[in-house]
Amino acid sequence: MPDQYLSLGSQLNAQVPNPYYNIAPAGTYLATQPTLAYNELLRPYTEYTYLQATRSLPGARSTFNALSVKYNHSFSAGLSLLTTYQWSKAMDNGPEDYFGWATGNSWRDAYNTMLDYNISTHDVPQSFVTALVYELPYGKGKTWGSNAPAAVRAVAGNWQVSTVVRLASGLPIGPVIDGYSNNLNNYGYPGPLLPDLLSTNVAPANRSPTNWINPGAYLDLNALINAGDTALMYQLGNAPERLTQLRERAERNIDLSVARNFGAEHYQVWLRGEALNLTNYAQYNNFCLDLTESSCGPFGQAYGTENNPRTIQLSLKFIY
Repeated sequence: MPDQYLSLGSQLNAQVPNPYYNIAPAGTYLATQPTLAYNELLRPYTEYTYLQATRSLPGARSTFNALSVKYNHSFSAGLSLLTTYQWSKAMDNGPEDYFGWATGNSWRDAYNTMLDYNISTHDVPQSFVTALVYELPYGKGKTWGSNAPAAVRAVAGNWQVSTVVRLASGLPIGPVIDGYSNNLNNYGYPGPLLPDLLSTNVAPANRSPTNWINPGAYLDLNALINAGDTALMYQLGNAPERLTQLRERAERNIDLSVARNFGAEHYQVWLRGEALNLTNYAQYNNFCLDLTESSCGPFGQAYGTENNPRTIQLSLKFIY
């Protein structure tokens, strides 16, 4: 049912004479019902009231714009460097994951799909990555230490240090829902109810893993409906499915490797020590997004992390 009729409120449930009674094919729903709910007659194809438009319909769109910069150079002192930076924006009205489960497999309004046109679930506005490998200039054939005693070269020579540093924006969080019950399901709007957005200040003052989202930025429509404001039963929440201001914790990852080469040209042994997520930085995700806390709680609490905790590993490799 087109959303302009939602303003009729409770009139949508009024029983009216069925113009298809005893006219539609015998035995069908339309032929056997002397009256119908008024909202059923307002739908484009009254004979198919049990069907609802989902993401399978054509019409979704997406855009992606980016500025990418790359620098790659091998220096003469044993240092190799690769650095990339991307500033981008991805937008769509058919996200690949949320339309699979979190919004009931559907647009909020199939007659106005641009209502859900906003940043994509994979949008990462800022992304900086640098990777370097440095052959330390000490040991046989190096800038320093080539003539040092063999015992000194054996300990201090032929070391290699490498690292990968990634700094990036967090992925968008959403959608914030106002409970899984939705009175508009009866009128062709499947999925959970979205709240009204009161402010884009969605980050609380004292942000923490248990308090990542400011509930005061949203209007709890369900609470008002339960308090007696029945007019809101016929209103689509205006909160976008995703806000660029509401994201997982930004990525700040450092991987570090220190390796030592033993042996001659034809037979070598590599001893390597690696620290993944060296600083043990937690990138919070999997938040409670139910404003009513009927399915999880407390609202805005993180239940997991996007990345793994610090991992330290040692390896020994023989090359021949």
